This record gives sequence, C-alpha cells and structure tokens, in this order.
Amino acid sequence: MRALRIAIVALALLIAGAEARASQSPTFDTAIGAAKAEMLRDPARTIDYANQARRAASAMPADPARQLALATADWLEGEANIRLNQPDLAEAAIARALPVARRLAPRSDLYGNLLLSRGGLERDRGNIAGVLDAYQSAYRVFQRLNDSRGQARALLQIADLYNDAKDFTSALHYLELADATYRGDDSFRLAILNNRALTLSGMGRTGDALTQFRSALRLAQRIGSAPLQALIWRNIARGELRQGRVAAAEVAIDRARRLDTDGDPADHRALLSIAAQAAFQRGQRVGAVQAIDRSFAGMDLTATPVSLRDAHESAYHIYVASGRTADALRHLQALKRIDDESTRLATSTNLALMSARFDFANQELRIARMKAADLQRNIAFERRQLRTQQLIMIGSVAAIIIVLGLLGIWLLTLGRSRNRIRAAHGDLAITNDRLEKALAVKTEFLATTSHEIRTPLNGILGMTQVMLADTSLPLATRERVEVMHGAGLTMRALVDDLLDVAKIEHGQLTLEQTPFDLAATIREASRLWEDQAAARGIGFAVDLGDCPAIVTGDPARIRQIVFNLLSNALKFTREGRVTLAVRRQVGGIAIEVRDTGIGIPAEKLEEIFEAFRQADASTTRQFGGTGLGLAICRRLARAMGGDVTVDSEMGRGARFTLTLPLVEEAAAADAPERPLLLVVDRNPIRRAMWTKLASPYARVVFAGSPDEAAARLGEGDVAQLLIDDSAVRDEGTAPIARIRAAMPRPLPVALLWPKDEPPAGNDFIGAELINVITKPVAGGEVMRMIFAPSPQSDQRPLVTQAA
Repeated sequence: MRALRIAIVALALLIAGAEARASQSPTFDTAIGAAKAEMLRDPARTIDYANQARRAASAMPADPARQLALATADWLEGEANIRLNQPDLAEAAIARALPVARRLAPRSDLYGNLLLSRGGLERDRGNIAGVLDAYQSAYRVFQRLNDSRGQARALLQIADLYNDAKDFTSALHYLELADATYRGDDSFRLAILNNRALTLSGMGRTGDALTQFRSALRLAQRIGSAPLQALIWRNIARGELRQGRVAAAEVAIDRARRLDTDGDPADHRALLSIAAQAAFQRGQRVGAVQAIDRSFAGMDLTATPVSLRDAHESAYHIYVASGRTADALRHLQALKRIDDESTRLATSTNLALMSARFDFANQELRIARMKAADLQRNIAFERRQLRTQQLIMIGSVAAIIIVLGLLGIWLLTLGRSRNRIRAAHGDLAITNDRLEKALAVKTEFLATTSHEIRTPLNGILGMTQVMLADTSLPLATRERVEVMHGAGLTMRALVDDLLDVAKIEHGQLTLEQTPFDLAATIREASRLWEDQAAARGIGFAVDLGDCPAIVTGDPARIRQIVFNLLSNALKFTREGRVTLAVRRQVGGIAIEVRDTGIGIPAEKLEEIFEAFRQADASTTRQFGGTGLGLAICRRLARAMGGDVTVDSEMGRGARFTLTLPLVEEAAAADAPERPLLLVVDRNPIRRAMWTKLASPYARVVFAGSPDEAAARLGEGDVAQLLIDDSAVRDEGTAPIARIRAAMPRPLPVALLWPKDEPPAGNDFIGAELINVITKPVAGGEVMRMIFAPSPQSDQRPLVTQAA
C-alpha cells in the first residue's frame, strides 16, 4: 500500500543501534554495521554481511553474549528477506532469534525489534490477532526501556493495521500518539506525516491531507531524498485533483516527473495515470487516453495490485468519455475486484480487532469489579459526610433568614435615601460639565505633551538608525542600539496613538485623497509582521489576488489601520496562522485580517473599540498594550466613510473586517511604468534606507532570503537585483546561483560584500554577470553605481558596471 511505502523506509533508517549491545568482537560489530547500512540499498548484500556476522559470533566464547550476537545476525537476515519478499526464509530466521531474545534479553531493543518483525510476518499471513499482540508486546518492551523511538515505531505499525481495517479514526489516533511520543528523527516524522495524510484522505478530508503532505514534503526536501519527494508530489497531485485544482495538480505532476529519476516502472506508471486524470479534468480527452494507455501498457488487468485502484478508476472514466466501452468495462471489472479485496481485508481485520477489543473489555470488567468493591468502602464514608453536610445546611438556612431580615431593613433605609439621591443629581450635572471641560484640557495637554516628546524622540531614533547603518559598529554595541531603537519605535507608536486620539476628539483629523498603489501599501504594512510571525512559528499569508491596483484615498491612514490590525492579531495568537485578504465589493473594498488566537467574548465585541479598553484587564498584563489601537482603527475608518467590524468566538480566533469606499482608478495608458528593483536584505532599517535612496530611480520590493527572492522573481516585472551579503553569506555564493536560476531572463545583479572577505568560489564574477560592490560604502554611492548610465546606451535605467 502507499501508506506503507514511506513507513518502511523510515523504519529501515531507524534500525541503526537497535540490536542488543552484547558483542565484544570488532569483526562482528563491523559486519553488523555494514548489514544495516546496506538494508535500504541492497537487502541481498545485507544477508551476506549477516552471514559474516554469524561466523564472527560463532567464534566467540560459548556464553549468553554469543547467543545474542547470533540472534542479532538472524534478525537482520530476517529483515532483509522480508524486503526481498521471501517470507519463508524470513520466518525461519526470526523464529531462531525470537526465543533467544525472549529468554536472555526480554527487555532489550533486539527483542522489541524481533516482535515488530514477527508482527509483519503475521500480517502477511492474515493473522491479525497475532499481529496486534506482537505490536502491543513490542510497545511494552520499548516502554520499559524508555525508548520513545521504539514506542513510536510500534504505534505507527498499529495505526497502519487500523488503516487496513478502514477504521481511520483509530488510525489517526495512533498516528497522533506516535507523533507526540517521538520527534527526534526527520525520516520517522516524514513517515507519520505521509501516513496521516493518507488516513485523512481516506476520511474524505482532502484539504487537511494536503496540509500534511506539504509538511512531509518539506522534511523530504531537508533529508534530500528525491524518491520520497517524487512520491509525496504524486500524492499532492492526487489531492489537488480531488479538490478540482487542476493547475496546481499539473505543477505537482511536473515536480514529481523531474524528481523521478530512478527509473522505477511502477512509479512511472503511477505518474502517467495521475497525468491522465489531470488531462481528463482539463478536458483534453486525447491526451488523457494516450497517457492512460501508456500507464497500463503490457499489464494484466486481472492481477493488478491495490495501489492501482485510483488509476483503474481514472481509466474507467476516461474510456467511457472517449467511447471505448470495452476498455472501460475491463477497468471497471479490475476496480470491482480491488474493492472486493479491500473490503474482505477490512472485514477480516475489523473482526480480529473486535476480538482483541473483547479481550480488553473483559480486563476492564475485572477492573470495574475491583473499583466497585472500593466504592462500597467509600459509601460509608460518604454517608458520614452527608450527615455533616446536613448540619451545615441547617446552619446555612438560618444564616439566610438572618440575611433576609437585614436586607429588609436595608430596603427601608434605601427608600429614605432616594430623595437625597434626587437632590444630588443636580449637583452631578454641574460636576459633569466641569468634567467635560477638564477632559478637554486633558486632551489638549496630551496632544501638547506628545508633540514635545516626539521631537527629541525622533532625534534619538535618527541617531540609532545612523549607528545601525554603520557596518563597523561592534556586535555588542549593535545589540544594545537595536534594543534602544526598538524601545524608541514602541514609544513613538504610543505617542502617535495619543496624538491621533487628540486629533479625533477635537475634530482636527485631516485625510488625503490621492491615487496610490493599494497592494504595495498593504505589503509594506505587513512586512514587519511577516518576519515576526516567522520567528514565532506562526503561519502568515497575504492574499492580494482580488486587490485593485490603484485607488484614491489616504494611503498613510490605511497603512496605519492595517498595521494595527495585524499587530493586534499577532499579539493574541500563540500558534496557528494569521491571514490578510483584500477583495473588491460593491462600493469599495474589504480588507479582512483573520487569526487563530484566543478569541473575544460576544459581550466584549463592541467594548474593545473603546479607547483604553481591552476584552479583559488580565490580557493587558499578559499581552501588553494601551487599548488605543482598535479605537483608532474604527474612528479612522469611519472618518473615511467606512467601518471596522469584528466576528469572533472564544478559543477560535477573530476576524476583523475593514470596509472602505475607495474608488479604483484606471491605470494611465501613456505613463511609463517605473522599473522594479528587488533588494535581498532582511534588516528592516536598511530596507527603509534603500526605499528612500532608490525612490528617485525605481520602485522597490524586498526579499528576506534567497528562496523568497527566487519566488518573487518568478512573479516577473523585476528589472534589477541588489543583494546584501547578510542574506547569503552563510552559504557562500550558492544562494546567488539559486537566485540566478530563478531569473526569467538575464538581469543585472549588484552584490554588497565586505572588502576584507571576498566571496570564495564566485564563478559569476569572471563572467561579468554580477557587480560586486565592496563595503563599507555610502548608500548614495551604491545608487550611483547601480543606476549609472550604461556605456552601451544613452538611456538611464538599470544597467550596472562590470565587476
């Protein structure tokens, strides 16, 4: 089955160090190590090395260590025969080793691994009760050894057993247990993610399955295994086709085809069947028929394995649509045969598992009887406690009667004081008038004080930016300046909030009406939070697919609202993801910010938009903040003719929606578009500097890493690159090669690199494809060098000097 394929690879990778360490022979240890190293590549050679180990063990003194060494060699021989599909030979080897390990080392890794191998053999024979007993016994052995990896392996095998029974809920439960038990091995976690994805697919949860497949793909890429990546890409393609996303499936098929270089006919046939389904869903019937014909060429349709079920189903639909009824009928018969076999396997497995559950229920019954006896002992104690509670109840009733009497007296007193309260209302009106005047004075004071604070604060921030831009600044000093700069930015944001509140309360808020690029504004507002989300392990996505290009409005205030909403979402989200999406709607646009944070109670949904208020005072202590951000967002939105609303549920995050009546502008047909400069630099301060320096020459976009730069190049429109060494120096010039490979066409590239640390092995410099600019250098000088007029052209844009 597909679900077993990665599991088997992962378990093979986990064999290292699994035998009982009882030998004292270097020759034996060398042979065992070689056998384990060859288990994946060549199981036949593993048998040769196991025989060498057996000969070395035979030369040891006759003691328990010798018997355990022989049992270890037998175990490796049995595992290799399982992989060579020779169950009889595997059965003989495991049968020799298992009694020895049970007698001499019942609490060893060797015994646990032999039990897992025994379970695999019992499974091939259809003895499900024996399989479950072997896996559970192996789990108990590893549990006594405190071997979390071994426990997780046993749980993974049990989960696969429930998958065969189509009890996907139980299978998913055991996969979660395996994942929680052990996370120290990428190969093993890869098996869990892939098998969990296939289980979710069996449950019809294709979207969740695709999420697991992509996580498994990242691990396979980190491991560097091309066959595993190809397998996962094929699974992703199947899922995308079930979701109806043919274009995404075709991308996955292309990735799998590039990675599938080992020439495995089964893998090639599987990929052809998926490609045929994609062509069929695309409406390309001729291509679909050709692909499915090649997929089943030369195969006996009466003996195809279960793994080709989806391919048979695709072939049936393709041939029906193409009018090849006879071929469609043959594949329908094969599909019916495979479904019948799967049903029989699931039924027999379920019956065996039910029998095991019945035995477990008997054990639970005995435990319940023991608990009942204990309950009888507790009843007497509860009766004595009940009498005590009755006495307490009588005393409580008496106390309530006394309280009610006192309450009556208090009501009489309250009536007498009512008249005095009415008289006090007049005084309160006068006091309220005075309070309003005091509030106005307070607001004016806040505005004046905030201006006074902001002036020196801007000076401090300017100096810290200058210091941070100095590349010769020592690391220890830089860290202190960065802390000071961050604190200054936080304080300036607080001051700006106070100024905005003062302006709004006095009716002095002014709004601009100017055309601007809405998508660029939102990207700029979200860039800082995207980096913070990545640092905290929180997903962050920005969807600008339906975003208008140019609109008329106040870009600064829209940026401020989006910035505050993203800040609020990340502040209250510990895990999960934050998404921002822009869409057109009648009369304007809507910007949605969703998070998976702590949520907001229904009764607090309006209260959070009041100044200096949060949903709960305790969140202020836990998460920080003044409670001004959302109040300012709503007031600014309403001042622009829109609004900010929120939908939320406790524990399930919140969705803030900003609606604005922005008018979309038509792009000027005769206005030349400014070239686009892609800057690869993760430092936010230098990003701000490059934006200002390059603004007279070009539009600027940023990437924080080589991979992000490659993705941005794939979107097109980039005219020139500027790469800072801090973004690529950890890997030398290899990232530059990846960036150049992603270019749709040759582009000028400028590389900032320290003068005393020339880039080693840079093959591109000699080809005059990269302009290396040595640091330290002034920012204006960099702009002059990369935007200088080309000697081959009298035009002025983005042609660099030769390196």
